[in-house]
Amino acid sequence: MFCCCNSNYKKSLNYKCLSERPELHNLTLHDVCVATSHNSYLSGFQHCSRASIESIINCLDKGARCIELDIFSGENNKPIIGHGTLTKNGTKILTSTTINLEDVLYSIINYDMKGDPLFICIENNTGGNIDTNNKMKELFMDICKDRLIVLSVDEILKGPLYKFLNKIIILTGGGSCGEFPEIVSVYWGMTDDVNNDSSDTDPKRKVWRIYPEGNLRGIFSKNYDAIPFIKNENTTFIAMNYQTMDNNMIEYLKKFDECSFIKKSA
Repeated sequence: MFCCCNSNYKKSLNYKCLSERPELHNLTLHDVCVATSHNSYLSGFQHCSRASIESIINCLDKGARCIELDIFSGENNKPIIGHGTLTKNGTKILTSTTINLEDVLYSIINYDMKGDPLFICIENNTGGNIDTNNKMKELFMDICKDRLIVLSVDEILKGPLYKFLNKIIILTGGGSCGEFPEIVSVYWGMTDDVNNDSSDTDPKRKVWRIYPEGNLRGIFSKNYDAIPFIKNENTTFIAMNYQTMDNNMIEYLKKFDECSFIKKSA
């Protein structure tokens, strides 16, 4: 079953934001799972579908509090968002459209998350373009202002969740350069067992992200069974294709039906 992002899904009437869940406030990020979206800008399949701000808002509406943005260098080094790859001949964009990072950040900052923190995972595909990376930092700082915070891995893992309320935290992998790394809190490091991104080699000091495979099933934006990962004590960000309301997505959303942050034992 495939359903594009304009589904009729509604959160439970019992849903409460993190600020309304005092029992979670003194937990750490390592203690919880965060509702997480994979390639949040996509309206459908990984290839050929549209990149849109509406798709990102759809993820937020469904409770995602970690979103993923793939950033490329556009005309005049403008940061743009779409799905694609870097090749020896340059950038290959696979979506039918791209959107501007600036427009996305304004939409995010104007979205009422009731004080929930938002983690933004950046896939940096700018190919080492310093001008684009410097512009990315400028946009985040100018638009997000004091909501943007920079933390160490230890501060993220050990800090109580209430300290993250109403804040925006950037996570990213490789490819960053120029001034952009100055506002990044966590760099993912790849592991070779499952599709994990880990920021550290010590199992007790990891920020884990699980994401869909890049096989044919993944290209068609199908979702995997996330429940075993939610039960795993190591996983924090379990990314799903929010635009695809298949059975695995529905079961995933049920786990976050009352809050976008749940105890790992929940």
